[in-house]
Amino acid sequence: AAGWHALLDRISEREAKIAQSVDADSVRQLIERIATLGRSSIGGLGNLLPEQLVKAFTEVCGYPPDDNGTLLIQRLPGLGVHNPEDGTRKFIDIDFASVAAAGDVFRFIADPFTNPLDDSTWQASLPSIGIETIAHRSYAAKFAEGKLSAAVKEASDSKPPHTLCADIVRTIIELSMSYRGSVTTLRDVEIPELIFYSNSADMHQLVFHGALVGMLELSHEVPDDLLPNFSGCYFGSIEGRTGRQDLPNQIDQEC
Repeated sequence: AAGWHALLDRISEREAKIAQSVDADSVRQLIERIATLGRSSIGGLGNLLPEQLVKAFTEVCGYPPDDNGTLLIQRLPGLGVHNPEDGTRKFIDIDFASVAAAGDVFRFIADPFTNPLDDSTWQASLPSIGIETIAHRSYAAKFAEGKLSAAVKEASDSKPPHTLCADIVRTIIELSMSYRGSVTTLRDVEIPELIFYSNSADMHQLVFHGALVGMLELSHEVPDDLLPNFSGCYFGSIEGRTGRQDLPNQIDQEC
């Protein structure tokens, strides 16, 4: 994650020198905003219309793209042509897209009340490298448990699926922190993997309802009473346990 984070900074600095009228931070935010738009597509690589790219530029920079801005949009790294007929673009690498999409989630955590995110069309929680990137940046910014917990609560107030909320919860787990908020239910989310390490902290105030989890890993070293509750969820596989009789009571019989 640290390597990807540094690489995206260097790419943004290079593009800013070429564009001249847009600084490196804005270039990076533009790439990240476009990656967020890509999360509405299956696979997370996007199927982005030219007008969506123009709108993203305007949101980030505060003005419509001029000639230099248009050139920047046309040569943005990581994006390839999806359909030459309508000019749609898509990311060519899922890791690049995931690391970029982590940026808007990080900014939401930093200030969830002035940086709202609409996750209603997002298809799934981020792949692991995206979550690791959010955790890396949150650790560097010295975000405390209370800050991340407040962001979870704010994200859970939206209508399901609670995909943004799942991103933040997985970041808390990645940082080996605890969730310090009141009981919170995440509904109808798709999560590629959910791993509770031996050093996982207290997540018992969380409930996953109707979630689709690709892989759940439960270490026997994690006390069951620190795990979240799972209600009516679906799991592709569960690692670390030998069968249903070996599962904690936090996974109900409807799973």
